[in-house]
Amino acid sequence: MLTRGLALGALLLAGACDRKDSAHYAVEEAQRLISILTADGGGMASTSAERLAKLTEAYELVKEYAKDNPAAAVIASRARAALAQIDAQKAAELDQAAVDILGSLRRSLALYTQNSAVAAMLANVDLTEQTASVSAQIRQIDAELGGAQTQAQQANAVVATLTGKIDALRAEAKAKRAAASALRQQAAGGTAQAGLPIIQEAATAMQQADGLDAQALLLEAERTSRQTDAQARQARADALVSEKRRLEADLALLTAKAQNDKTLATDSASIAQLNAKTIAEQVAAYKALAEGDLAAARKRAVAGYQEALAHAKVGAKGGSLESKTAQVAAGSGKLAVASASQALADVQATQARSQEALAATLSLLASAQPPLPGATDYQAGADEATKNFDDLIAQARESYAAVRESLDGVTNETLKARLTGALAGLELLSSKQGVTPEQVAPPGLASPASSEQAAVAKALDEYLDIQRTMDIDAMLNAMNFENPEHREALRSMAEMSKLLTELDKLTTEKLGKPLKDLPGLGMLGTMGADATKDALNRTSADYNIVITGNLAIATAKKPAPMEPPAKFLLTKEQWVMTIDAQTGAMLAQAGQMVGPIKGVLTGLVEGLKDGSIKDEQQLMAILQAKLGGMMPGGK
Repeated sequence: MLTRGLALGALLLAGACDRKDSAHYAVEEAQRLISILTADGGGMASTSAERLAKLTEAYELVKEYAKDNPAAAVIASRARAALAQIDAQKAAELDQAAVDILGSLRRSLALYTQNSAVAAMLANVDLTEQTASVSAQIRQIDAELGGAQTQAQQANAVVATLTGKIDALRAEAKAKRAAASALRQQAAGGTAQAGLPIIQEAATAMQQADGLDAQALLLEAERTSRQTDAQARQARADALVSEKRRLEADLALLTAKAQNDKTLATDSASIAQLNAKTIAEQVAAYKALAEGDLAAARKRAVAGYQEALAHAKVGAKGGSLESKTAQVAAGSGKLAVASASQALADVQATQARSQEALAATLSLLASAQPPLPGATDYQAGADEATKNFDDLIAQARESYAAVRESLDGVTNETLKARLTGALAGLELLSSKQGVTPEQVAPPGLASPASSEQAAVAKALDEYLDIQRTMDIDAMLNAMNFENPEHREALRSMAEMSKLLTELDKLTTEKLGKPLKDLPGLGMLGTMGADATKDALNRTSADYNIVITGNLAIATAKKPAPMEPPAKFLLTKEQWVMTIDAQTGAMLAQAGQMVGPIKGVLTGLVEGLKDGSIKDEQQLMAILQAKLGGMMPGGK
């Protein structure tokens, strides 16, 4: 640009030799100063400060003569445009800083949305009913346990008493027989007459022993009966103790979960508040930058290009030079007009893109759920940015039109191609249909209507399709886990959900009732086919999606109880469903109760399939015996 200006200056200077010496000197000196800044002109390399100083000096030299001297006007236009370019470059650097703030805003908004969703989800989880049910069952057991243990102790005492009596009778009978044996031996050593009374005494002792054994046999029969009763009573007492321990463990889990949920909900809500505060600070920082240094740099650049354009128009008229020289000056002036107009249009178009990005970001802030503090102000700011965008697009279109008019009749193909590209960019920028936010916003920003939005929605629909097949391996393979250990926790949850769906189908077919209609199942009864029907029938249209860089958060518009938002990460140009560490920890906690339940559910499914479970009463008896208090909310 500056080199062409030198050549043009030399040509025009030759045709202006009859002008005053001062004008001649000014043009010549301005050319010399500008030539110092151009490598192809033999000048030395310059620093930014040197460039600014020399361009300013050159411009000040010819500015006075630029009003009626085409040569001075064209050189003044070149110098002034070069000065404006310095401000435009500064504005571009500041604009990138503003873009970075908008990107940070999107990330903060995604965190706010996620933390708010977690807090709301956990705040709606009420374990009071389940806790009260388990506590009531413990109290009921306590009420039964004392009597059962007393009865068992009394029954065992009766058995012990009978055993003592039996042992005493057996011992006495044994002693009688021993005495009888001793008497018979004594009688055998004497005469028959002397031994007769002894033998009679021995016979009496044997009869008494037999009588004692008979009494012992009767008591043994009674003891056997009493032992059966005592064992039954002891088994009942032991079962109550075992069930109480199991219920107490369940109550401890429920209590811990309630406390953990409460703590996590409080922490998430606090973090969401910090996110909201950060958002407010980032908006303030953007405003300070956009309305301060950035606005000042843009204003200087626009003013500079407008002054350059005004000088170029003087050069395009040709002034009072000779006819042939005037024609050359006018042609060169038209090129200067085109150059200044396009530079001005580029600044206006860049500013329009920034306003479009700002409007998209503020609109997201205004529509955030739960509403952010200052949401009304964000919407007003979005509306104002949209209006600014429209105004700037109109101004840029006028500037590009000036470029087209200035280049009318120009045969230079490079210039024509440059104009064509600029006009196409303007039309793309100002189009309201078929344009993605990446084409109208600085890099790194997206909005709800972006192509990335469509990509996330596509990834979500693909995941939902896999979920509908109930293929657990395929579902897990389609996901990314921040903590690989949480993969198995989700597998357990998915397997239990699949078992419940299958059990729900079997109870409906075999027993004539879905799970939800079976009494005493509590939460398990609500987790059958009906509970998953809505989720399985969803599409991406049933989710609100917020994208920030390589992170996307999809929140169900009508979430199921305890359903967390879905998180997607952009990896290798693909959006992948991701289980973050926080969600994974929640799954792992729930998974602690899943293992035993899965085993029981598997047995019920097999029993209904092979016919060993024939009716509702049998199924409920198995459930109550094997799960008992592990069914929160059950009776």
